[in-house]
Amino acid sequence: MRYFVLQGNDALGPFSEDELRDLSEQGHMQQTTSIRTEDGARTGMLSEILPLIAAKVTASEKATSDKTVPANEADEGRPERVDESYGDDTEEVDLNKWTLIGSAVIAVAGLFLFSQRGKWTFFDGVNLIFHEAGHLILGFMPEFIVALAGTLLQLVIPGLLAFYFHRHEKRFATQFCVMWLGQSLLNVSNYVADARARVLPLVGGGEHDWTYLLGKIGLLQHDVSIGKVLNVVALLIFALATAWPWICQWRANRRNAHWI
Repeated sequence: MRYFVLQGNDALGPFSEDELRDLSEQGHMQQTTSIRTEDGARTGMLSEILPLIAAKVTASEKATSDKTVPANEADEGRPERVDESYGDDTEEVDLNKWTLIGSAVIAVAGLFLFSQRGKWTFFDGVNLIFHEAGHLILGFMPEFIVALAGTLLQLVIPGLLAFYFHRHEKRFATQFCVMWLGQSLLNVSNYVADARARVLPLVGGGEHDWTYLLGKIGLLQHDVSIGKVLNVVALLIFALATAWPWICQWRANRRNAHWI
């Protein structure tokens, strides 16, 4: 609201409410000075207008204070904000006694399975199921792919399960599936090394997958050497399964150090 100061037939201004109060406090206007609002809706002496201005200011300040909520009250009841930008990778891995026991079990089982390479184990029965399923599932593909499909599926299944359990933070289940992957590769290494000798019994007495595959790519004479390489890779996978919790901790520590 703005005001005019009336002096005879003259109207000085307009003045804001603050300017009007300052002029009054500085003694430049008497309390009997006539004041008129800018819109002409109200006219009165300064002594009448100033209390109205003061009341208006007080009401405005009160309304503002009522709308202002203290910071502690504003946050009350509001769920605490959690920074999830880095997910589980920034959390410390808890290497408790059960983790150590689990890793010891995986290590012993891995060494046992490695020592039994070339012999039939429970895992070989499971691998055989997925191996044959691979041939059936991709039976419509070209012959080379069909021959390779059995080996691929028996390796892909434990690999996918390991990935799934890792994503869901099931550490021992991840270790178990990584160990299974290593054993499945041992199974494959025996199969590859047998490509020329062909002494392993085959389901249905069909053609030896790796005799066909290595023959197609001109590596049949290297079947035993390739089998030995796969043996070493399988042993490394067993070591990976055993060391998995420490690898997870190392990765978490690196990420934590990066974001500090």
